[in-house]
Amino acid sequence: MHTRHDDLLKFELASAADDERYAVTSRLDVLAVLRDLRDRRAMVALYYGADGDSLITAVLAVEPDKGQLLLDASKDEALNQTIRDAGKLVAIASQRGVRIQFSLERVEQVVHEGAAAFRASLPGRVVRIQRREYYRLTLPASNPIHCRIPLPEHATRKVLDVNLVDISVGGIGIIGYPADVEFDSDIVYRGCRIDLPYIGAINFAMQIRSTFRVTLQGGQPVKRSGCQFVDMPEPTVSQIQRYILQHERERRAREIGD
Repeated sequence: MHTRHDDLLKFELASAADDERYAVTSRLDVLAVLRDLRDRRAMVALYYGADGDSLITAVLAVEPDKGQLLLDASKDEALNQTIRDAGKLVAIASQRGVRIQFSLERVEQVVHEGAAAFRASLPGRVVRIQRREYYRLTLPASNPIHCRIPLPEHATRKVLDVNLVDISVGGIGIIGYPADVEFDSDIVYRGCRIDLPYIGAINFAMQIRSTFRVTLQGGQPVKRSGCQFVDMPEPTVSQIQRYILQHERERRAREIGD
C-alpha cells in the first residue's frame, strides 16, 4: 500500500523526546522486535519523501549474520524506484498496542523467494511507545469487520459500507472506499454502525480526522481515513473495551497453544 501521511492508525511520527525516552538500543531487543513483526506478518508503513507518502509493507526476513532486513516491495516498479531513490526512510508498525518506529538508511531492491523485496541494514534502535491514546487494535484483513456510514443527503450514494483496519475506544480506521467519496471533516456522521464479534451492534457518531491515498501492493488505489468517535456513550465505550480485551485474550490463547 502507498499512503499520504496524515494519520496512519494514529501512526504520527514520534517526537524527538519520545525517540529518546522510548528508544530500544540493545541489539538483542531490536532483533526481538523485528522478528516479532516478521512472525506476525504485521503491517509496516514505510515512509519516504518530503510529502509523507508511504508504502504499506511487511518484514520478510531478519538476518543478523548479514546485518540486514528484508521488506516486501510493491508491484508498482515506479513506486519501488521512488523508494530506492529516497534517502532516510521511517518504518512504523503496531505491536500488540505498542507503536513501533525505526529508521532505515536507504534500501536496495532484491529478489527474495522469487518476489521483489527491499533490503536494508538492520536499524540500530527501535522506538516503542505504549500509551493509552496510542492503543489501537489492528484488525485482520482476512476476516474484515464492516462499518456502515450514512452519508449526507447531497451525496451520490446514501450509505457507505467500508472495512475497519483498527479500532480503539477513541475511534476507528477505515479503508477501501471508492475514490469518488469525499468525506467532510466538518460534518459529524451520525447513525454509523459496526457489528462487533462477541459484542453485537454498536451505533455511534464520528468525524473524519484524516484521509489519505493508499496503493495496495498489487497496484490498486484506495482511500483510508482515521475517524474519531463523537459523544460516545460510556456503555458503548465499555462494549469496545470488552471487544478489544476478548480479542487479545483469544490471541494470547492461540499463541500459548502454538
